[in-house]
Amino acid sequence: MPNHLSVATIIEANRIHSETAFLIALEVDIVDPVTNTLVETMRAVCNDEDITFNGQTYIATHFTVGAETAAGETPNITLSITDYTNALSKPMELYGGGVGFEARILVINSGALDAPPEISERFKVIQASIRSFVVSFTLGAENPLTMRCPTRLQYRDRCPWRYKGPQCGYAGDMPSCDYTLQGDNGCAAHGNNLRFGGFPGLMLRS
Repeated sequence: MPNHLSVATIIEANRIHSETAFLIALEVDIVDPVTNTLVETMRAVCNDEDITFNGQTYIATHFTVGAETAAGETPNITLSITDYTNALSKPMELYGGGVGFEARILVINSGALDAPPEISERFKVIQASIRSFVVSFTLGAENPLTMRCPTRLQYRDRCPWRYKGPQCGYAGDMPSCDYTLQGDNGCAAHGNNLRFGGFPGLMLRS
């Protein structure tokens, strides 16, 4: 999904009164450096309680995100994660110290936990350390060879728009949507067919 907002804008927006909040979430892929296979994915959210986002549980964890810039160099992202349970420290010790892990920073609308993230950025861990229950990562810029182009995926029967967001445009009384076109709680049931963000004309390959 296109990234319309900066992380700084989201943080500022989160400081004013709102019925929903934008949450910063983190996914870290634990990769075996010998076989280059995915072992597991750690999921965390900078929040005071766990959340379930798109069917996955994100554990409430304190972490901070910063940026390091130097003249003539690509900026790096710094990530500091409090890890009292060793949930991340132990896999780092088992699998090469954490360098080479993939990290994704997501911005999630707490009022639309079944919708795609508002922002999703992917990085590689290029430096890693552990000290006093704090895991520190330096994240390199996303490799352009792994970036999705176009950024928006095309689904036949799945709408990518945030429910009641500007692209969706629905302003009625129905409290939720299942993001389908013809589902029991989809766009047609809302009388919002013209705003459906999927591509029903796509042909399925056998």
